[in-house]
Amino acid sequence: MFLYHGRMKKFLRAALGHLFMTPFMGGVLVLAVFIGRPKAVSFIGGILTAAAHRFVGLAIPLINSPEEFDFFRNRIKRNFSCYGFLYDMRITVDNQDAVQFNILNCPFCCTLRKYGFSDLSRYACAGDWVIARENRDKWTFSREGSIGTGGDFCNPKYSRKKNKLRS
Repeated sequence: MFLYHGRMKKFLRAALGHLFMTPFMGGVLVLAVFIGRPKAVSFIGGILTAAAHRFVGLAIPLINSPEEFDFFRNRIKRNFSCYGFLYDMRITVDNQDAVQFNILNCPFCCTLRKYGFSDLSRYACAGDWVIARENRDKWTFSREGSIGTGGDFCNPKYSRKKNKLRS
């Protein structure tokens, strides 16, 4: 049964990686004929970042102020748990001021790497930073490693925004 579960998980990851990344890889191939690969990657990469922003945004709870961080922390843990099977994810920090995840697999970056499009992976990972910028007045985002930039894992951390009046 475990072997079957492992195969299904691997199949599902590969299918989703192909489903979502094939249009971007194809776009690079087509545009590269006309403008060269570096420009094609940059152009398609911008579109990939926008798509990643929307996809990741589904898991990031909306809050109105830093005071709602407790709600944010509980909701993001719940939302990310839905994706856990896909990413091999676990929580490494969970306290009142922060929640951090350790992500060991990314089907999207793995697909890009498998087909020689690793140069697109950083654009997929950039969606996190777009969301972080949009919410910089509500919470803080950090990440020391990223699968898309050659790391062995991703470790996004969401922290309570510190009140400037507190010492």
